[in-house]
Amino acid sequence: MHTLNHVVMKFKGLLIVVVLTSSISFGQTSLNKLSVGLNYGINGVISAPVDVNTSNSHHIGLNTRYMFNTNLGLMLGLGYDLFPTAEGTATTNQYASLNIQGVYNIGSLFKLPSKRFGLLVHAGGGIATMWNKDFGSDNATDPYIKGNDDIITLNVGLTPQFKINDRFSVNIDLAYAFNLEQDRSFNWSYVTENNRGSFYTASVGLTYYIGANDRHFDWPSKDVMPIVVEEVKVVEEVKVETVPEPVVETVPEPVQEVVTTPAPAVLSANNVEFLFASYAVSDSYKAELDNVISQLKADPTMNILVTGYTDEVGGIDANIILSRNRANAVKTYIVSKGVSAARITTKGLGKTPITLANGQTGMFRMVTITQK
Repeated sequence: MHTLNHVVMKFKGLLIVVVLTSSISFGQTSLNKLSVGLNYGINGVISAPVDVNTSNSHHIGLNTRYMFNTNLGLMLGLGYDLFPTAEGTATTNQYASLNIQGVYNIGSLFKLPSKRFGLLVHAGGGIATMWNKDFGSDNATDPYIKGNDDIITLNVGLTPQFKINDRFSVNIDLAYAFNLEQDRSFNWSYVTENNRGSFYTASVGLTYYIGANDRHFDWPSKDVMPIVVEEVKVVEEVKVETVPEPVVETVPEPVQEVVTTPAPAVLSANNVEFLFASYAVSDSYKAELDNVISQLKADPTMNILVTGYTDEVGGIDANIILSRNRANAVKTYIVSKGVSAARITTKGLGKTPITLANGQTGMFRMVTITQK
């Protein structure tokens, strides 16, 4: 554990830089960005020697992850592994690593059907140190950590996630580490010829989401967010009788009937959402748009305004264009169902806060539809 502390101290400056950079570059949003995770499992050696006992191995992983948006993030990982040799030898290698990896949320990219299942891929690199208490004198002249084998490591992994609630999720992490500058084998029995080694880890863990908001970028959508199309009923026509005004001849004028103008119907499509940086209309939301189309066909005099919005990620100009494209995509779909394009006006408001039908306020990748 003393050696592990040396590694942590060596990279604490790098951690500070990562945290400060993230804090400066990205402001507050309506979704949480930070999480911490702890995993436990086994490891297995891919390169020689083959006498490492996988069934008795141990892997512990601790990570903190910062998501810039629903797709991209950065993870700082700390690992501790034991490589016991097979029966017949009484020695165990210990291995500690520190790495920085980029994270990509495949689940958000492809909008997986289940809002409780996610899939992350991560890749990056870092440093590691390996030692064996029975052979501490073998690397006595090591320039960094005496008696240890100091290593450069490259990492890649796949992490399925299962959401428990808005604060916790469980995961299965499958990872691969490729080592450079590895002088000793994983059972410390010999010096490697090409200074390389590799192993895998398989572990189960728990992730905790940190922040004041009720959701994290891993799970941008509520588990239950029903699609609601609200309509204000048209006020019935009321006949108003005017009071006859007297004339010189004292003959009352005929009573005139005045018909009030019906109040405009209000249409809502607040829950027609879009994928990140996309303006393609998802099949799952076309039923709501079909409801709007039915109202337009039932009242040929009705004209509508389609307004597009984006989330808070990205520049102002790019988001204005994206929000216009989303509004135009909805218009294209409605026109394809037989509604005249002349009855539909579109505009894009980009990163503008909006209040949903359920009362939640924020910046969302969606459109609204109102009667003009």
